[in-house]
This record gives sequence, structure tokens and C-alpha cells, in this order.
Amino acid sequence: MRNNRFEKLIEKWENRKISDADFLAEFILKFESKKEMLDMLYSLFTRTERRMLATRLLIVKKLKEGRSQHEVSSSLHVGVATVNRGALEIEKERFKFI
Repeated sequence: MRNNRFEKLIEKWENRKISDADFLAEFILKFESKKEMLDMLYSLFTRTERRMLATRLLIVKKLKEGRSQHEVSSSLHVGVATVNRGALEIEKERFKFI
């Protein structure tokens, strides 16, 4: 049985009345506690995927501090392409919250 908080939203996505990104954003916004959010994160993502998501946020933080892409790549042991992706998103004025 589905949780009523999520049922209508899931139905909208199943019927393609909402984009994937909108669905995910609205889905996340429905969580009422850290415990619920953690349950979702552990259910949907592997340990490696959770670490990569956290690393991507750290990449953006370091880039916004003025560190070079090469320095960020070396210090976090990630590929330059991963760091470059973060830089491109910053150029699009995303990650304003970091």
C-alpha cells in the first residue's frame, strides 16, 4: 500500500503528467523528517552512489571557493570531467545554495 502523501504524485508521474525532475523534486519535498529522508537515500542509492552525490556537492563548494579544477580533481580523487561538470553547472548559476 502506498503512503497517501505520495500516492497522487506517483500517479501523476506514472501517467507522464509531470517530468522526471519535477517528480523527484516534489517527492523529496514531501519528506517530513531526516529519518524519512535517510530511509529513502539508503533504499534508492548504494553506498558508492551516496558517496558520489556527496562528493559532487563538495566539488562545487571547492570550486566556488576559487580552487582550480585540477586541484579539486586531485584532492578529491575524481576525474577532471566530473569536476568540469560541476563547473559547468556553476556557470549556469545553479548551486546557489552552496
